[in-house]
Amino acid sequence: MVRAYLAGPDIVRKNALEYFNMQKEICLKYGITPLHPIDNPQASNANTIYESDIKMLESADIVIANFNPYAGMLVDDGTAFECGYAKALNKRIYGYLSDDRYYELKVLNSPNFDEFQVKGIKQYVNLMLEQSAYKVVIGTFEDCVKEVSKDYNLNFNILTKT
Repeated sequence: MVRAYLAGPDIVRKNALEYFNMQKEICLKYGITPLHPIDNPQASNANTIYESDIKMLESADIVIANFNPYAGMLVDDGTAFECGYAKALNKRIYGYLSDDRYYELKVLNSPNFDEFQVKGIKQYVNLMLEQSAYKVVIGTFEDCVKEVSKDYNLNFNILTKT
């Protein structure tokens, strides 16, 4: 099975455990072993959390990253770090997001944008993230997991009507 580190701000959701259980079911259904920071001991020491998450990320084969906006209009900065770290380790990164507007349109509608400009490159997230990702899927978490499963020719147990 492919071991996938699930990157994203989902660990701070109010229903984080319930949400992860849903993600876990989806991953297993498609033949993917999910690795999620929620499985690490949740210490109050920031360094312990960081070290545990890094070890888990290093043990993964790939990263599935939630590129949906968090606490603003752009990708979570922790997720961006995890993707950069994974890229440095030569791991494939699969990102997903539900907003199919190009990055330029998202950023130009932000407050306090008067001092900056965005190049009209057709991308969905910051170009450093998008170019480092093996694939960016516009859709749901499950849509992204399906892409991983197809790319790795995994046998999955989806029930089909006969």
